[in-house]
Amino acid sequence: MRVAYISRSNMASTFRLATMILPQLEGGFRCAEVDGTFFFDDNTLCLRSGVPVGECMAKVASEHETLLMMCDECAVRRNLAEGALEQCGKGEVTVKGTVEGATAGCFPQLFDALSNPPDQIIIHLGCHRRMHGDHSHSDPGYRLDPEDPTQCIPERTRRELR
Repeated sequence: MRVAYISRSNMASTFRLATMILPQLEGGFRCAEVDGTFFFDDNTLCLRSGVPVGECMAKVASEHETLLMMCDECAVRRNLAEGALEQCGKGEVTVKGTVEGATAGCFPQLFDALSNPPDQIIIHLGCHRRMHGDHSHSDPGYRLDPEDPTQCIPERTRRELR
């Protein structure tokens, strides 16, 4: 199986990535091949040059030919990329001050870089569920997993979206 991670929620890169996924990748005992990781919002800051989590990710990414891409708009807003906001999503933004191998882009660049092998699964490192008292609601595009109502799953798969 092949996976790609999207670090979306607060602390996805410092908690899930740094303490769970990265040690498994470094130790060589991850069950799936990781094709890449995409970083949103403040998660992009872990790819700043000199940040230990980012430096480890860059080393693992280099050894395993894994994509490290951050949201271009998020990177521009955090001074991790050169370019104007109008260039975001077009593949025209370039990273600066980041770990070796990091790139910036948006979903068109992400999906193009991942090349979409048939067995690839995209995993969101974030919560798409909001608790309201004793019940929860899913973010738009997601629904509660009938097998595990504490989790949300996409309403449609990438294949269905084509």
